[in-house]
Amino acid sequence: MTRQLAIAFLTVFLAVTVAHGQTALQTVDTVKIYKNKTGVRYQIYLRNWFFGYGIRHSYSWRPEKVNKQDSLVMEPHPQRYFKVYDSKNRLIFEGASGFSGTYLEGDIKYYHKSGHLKRIEQWGNNQGKDTCNTSFGFNDAPGHQGAWKYFRKNGTLKKRTEYIIIVTSCIAQDFSVIKQTTKFKRNGKIKSIKRNKYRG
Repeated sequence: MTRQLAIAFLTVFLAVTVAHGQTALQTVDTVKIYKNKTGVRYQIYLRNWFFGYGIRHSYSWRPEKVNKQDSLVMEPHPQRYFKVYDSKNRLIFEGASGFSGTYLEGDIKYYHKSGHLKRIEQWGNNQGKDTCNTSFGFNDAPGHQGAWKYFRKNGTLKKRTEYIIIVTSCIAQDFSVIKQTTKFKRNGKIKSIKRNKYRG
């Protein structure tokens, strides 16, 4: 069995967020995935991880093409931590699937070909809690939340995008989301701050 075909399972401990904002230690499997070793197209993986469209919802696959790696990604499974590699064994990105299905949730880390961190995305169903302690979710599938960070190849922070909840009525659950983007100079000083209405 080649290194690319091997699916490695390691036991790791991750801090995961559970109901009511509490944090617990959860044991999950780490799974190595190779972009060029799918039998059904890598784009189907991405649609499943971020939008919930699995193999069975796609017309671009044939049953005989589904391999072991495809099944580990696309079929219902316990919570897992995925590490995705290219054909040269370079880490592309990594992140954990949530409790509710095969979506990726929480911090998703992407890497430059050099191995340095490229960006950190944050995905979740509930983008936050208002002052009335009510969770708001704007998507059927996990969506943008928290702070997304973008890094230059030398590791310095280039941009930070924050998704900020603005609540106008707790009783009516009336809210909007502001997208605030802060750009940084190479010396770390703020270059610009821009705010736009994102949703609501």
